Amino acid sequence: MNLSAVIRQLEEKLTVKISMETLHAAFPDDPELRLSPDEYWHHSDDCRAKKLNPKTFPVCCANKARSVFIARRGRMFRGVCPYGVEELACPVIFEGSLAAVLYFGAVKRDAPLIDKEEIRHWACWLRDYVQLELARWSAVSANRKKKHSEDYYLKQCRAFIDRHYNRNPTLGELAELLRVNPNYLGEIIRKHGGRNFRRMLLERRMREAEIFLKLHGGTMKIGEIAQLCGFSDSNYFSCCFRREYGITPGEFRSRGGNTGKAFQDTEPE
Repeated sequence: MNLSAVIRQLEEKLTVKISMETLHAAFPDDPELRLSPDEYWHHSDDCRAKKLNPKTFPVCCANKARSVFIARRGRMFRGVCPYGVEELACPVIFEGSLAAVLYFGAVKRDAPLIDKEEIRHWACWLRDYVQLELARWSAVSANRKKKHSEDYYLKQCRAFIDRHYNRNPTLGELAELLRVNPNYLGEIIRKHGGRNFRRMLLERRMREAEIFLKLHGGTMKIGEIAQLCGFSDSNYFSCCFRREYGITPGEFRSRGGNTGKAFQDTEPE
């Protein structure tokens, strides 16, 4: 049973929603530690609604960043998010650094966590389980007795962008996560990916923008869609969109999601 399945079972047992903020390279790399997309986010119905709202989404992101900062102290803590969801945050420390944060959240806002002592018990159990899995991954990696392949770094880059495209991820952050030199990593990405980190990030954001414009184009403002896709400036978003598609986001929306040309986002085999 992998970590994702364990989390699902604990959610049912405890009647909570469990999510993780992962900071260690093992999580996207190891099949036993890899999570499903929603497990990287608080995924109760209330949390989903807040993350789809461009006015509340930045508040959620800021609150998550603050909780990660507190978690670096290494102690478990409880809190209530700005929108009334109570949660228990449990840091996972591995080799002296914060590897992840486990969040055990209430299913609904303004509802207390049920049986908090039992939740603390299982949070400690899950923390220990993750630490053991990280130790296993580390031992396996050490036993390979060779550097990671260049393809490995490219896959890590794509996974990193998929998780963080809606904020402002940097090549430096990824290099720190993978413990390699940023210049070396940048060269690998350009060599095997055919474009640099910023270009890959832009392409990921454009794919997301297409989806929002097609599905929510009639109900959301261009600026709101821009923010959800990681652009703090709607004018810059419109310029990028027009440069890629030849038309503005508004024109794209009025045409029902038809640009007249396919967006070139090819992934090398």
